[in-house]
Amino acid sequence: MKKRLSSLLVLAIVVLLVLAGCSNANNEPADADNQEPVKSGDDVGTPAGEFKIVGLEGGDVVITAEEIYKMESATEKMTNISSSGEITEAEVTGVKIDTILSKYNVSQKDFEGVRFYAADGYSIIVPKEILQQKEIMLIYKQDGKPLHEKHMPLRVAVPDERSMYWVGNVAGMEIVQEEIINISKVTLLESSYSLLTQEDYTYYETVDKAVKTEELFEKFASVKETDEISAKCVDGLDKNEKKNVFLTGYIKITGEYAPLFLSPELPKGMHMKELLWFNNAENAFFSIEQGLVKYADELVTIGEDTGILLTSIEDSVGLEKGNKYKLTADDGYSLEITREDFEKGMIYPRKKGGYSTVFEGLEDNTKVKGILSIEVTE
Repeated sequence: MKKRLSSLLVLAIVVLLVLAGCSNANNEPADADNQEPVKSGDDVGTPAGEFKIVGLEGGDVVITAEEIYKMESATEKMTNISSSGEITEAEVTGVKIDTILSKYNVSQKDFEGVRFYAADGYSIIVPKEILQQKEIMLIYKQDGKPLHEKHMPLRVAVPDERSMYWVGNVAGMEIVQEEIINISKVTLLESSYSLLTQEDYTYYETVDKAVKTEELFEKFASVKETDEISAKCVDGLDKNEKKNVFLTGYIKITGEYAPLFLSPELPKGMHMKELLWFNNAENAFFSIEQGLVKYADELVTIGEDTGILLTSIEDSVGLEKGNKYKLTADDGYSLEITREDFEKGMIYPRKKGGYSTVFEGLEDNTKVKGILSIEVTE
């Protein structure tokens, strides 16, 4: 019996030694060196996905990501700029947009703008001045490694421009032939409500407050006869609405899903919940409350206050970049600031209600309490 126990003990020790030999100090398999290495660069394999070009004279075209990976590539050093001003340097590899467009006898410089859109619905227009000055690329490799999974299979890269233009998981581009009108003024929705007529509005079985879209535009913006209203919701939904339809409606300002565009003349499927912004020509309206949700990861704290950066609002609505800006309060007070100060500023909710600006490193007298609008003046 003792001999049997001794034999079992020896066997157990041998097994443990064998198992120990099958792993290293990092708990990696013994044959880790023989495992397939992580692929990168030109060895990323066959990518799934397509890239669509909309608006070419000969008609729309669809190119597979695999075809783009096989095109003549370029490697460039670029920087991108976050909405908070942080500069990130990267070495990127991919295909220049003009390399793709040359097959159709056009160049990015031929267009008034290009709208890149992602598979998840995000989209942004790159204006003519950038198309004229910067070589845009579709990249598949960054700093010698494959893109992050959420950006695969292709990502837009625009040198020395804000990261909002670096569209990941890009699905296509739409050519804009008409002149793009830059947004020059942003009105903050929540600050405008006290200056408008508020009406009771029954939404399902709840009575909430609402303001008329027509009065909103009459008071704070002009409406051009041929323009549509463009809107974006916090969930990423982009929608264009005819002006005459939009102006028959209301913005529900209290209760669930506010701010919510609706109209008694429209089916509920055409309502727009949790509006982040909407615009017409040079004018945009932005919801601070939804902005605080959308850009929660970009909020900053200055002193004891936490809020949303002015540059985050700028990026969101496409506000034109100027040299000077006028900030106006709901009581008519206004303050002019430079671009340098603008980049240091944020808007935060006041404990007493309403919103105020504050600027990193500037005196308290630069605060605009009850901030209503931001306007590019120069």
